[in-house]
Amino acid sequence: MLSNPFTDPDWARNTVASIDKWVGFVRDRTTRPVITVVRGIVYGFLVATGVVIMVVLFAIGATRALQAALDTAFSRTTAVWSSYLILGSLFFLIGLLVARKQHRKSDELNS
Repeated sequence: MLSNPFTDPDWARNTVASIDKWVGFVRDRTTRPVITVVRGIVYGFLVATGVVIMVVLFAIGATRALQAALDTAFSRTTAVWSSYLILGSLFFLIGLLVARKQHRKSDELNS
């Protein structure tokens, strides 16, 4: 409890300590959770952006590498469309596997 400023020489120090305690309490209950959530959103966005960029660069590199490998056996135009066909089929099969693994709400309700 705060004391009388006329009789207590430590009144200013005690008042500042009390205010500091309450400000710290309010900050811990309000600002810190918001900062944690915002950091999670920002870091998640950065990671997602990095993953998308890496996937795109991998697809470009795989296409170029496959075209260079097919250039030894086929003409340039045949190597290009063949690489598109091969990688498109591969991505299609990966998409089918991922779609097959997903859970549907109707499946959960029936079990």
